[in-house]
Amino acid sequence: MKNKFDKYSEYIGTFILTYLGYGTLVILTLLFLGVNPTLVISVVSAPLWIMILYLSYKTTIVIKRKSNE
Repeated sequence: MKNKFDKYSEYIGTFILTYLGYGTLVILTLLFLGVNPTLVISVVSAPLWIMILYLSYKTTIVIKRKSNE
C-alpha cells in the first residue's frame, strides 16, 4: 500500500514542479516583454494557462517514463 502512495505522490510532485516551472517562465517572459501583469494572470490568458497545464502533463509523463527505465 505504501508503494502505491509513493508512486502517486512522486507523480503529483513532478507535475506540480513542472507546472510551477513553466508558469514562472511564462509570467516572467510576458512581464519582460511589457505585457500588463493583470492580463497575464487573468481570464484573458486562460488558453495560455490551459496550454501550460497540457505541456506540464505531457512533460511529467515523459519524465516518469524515463525514470522507470
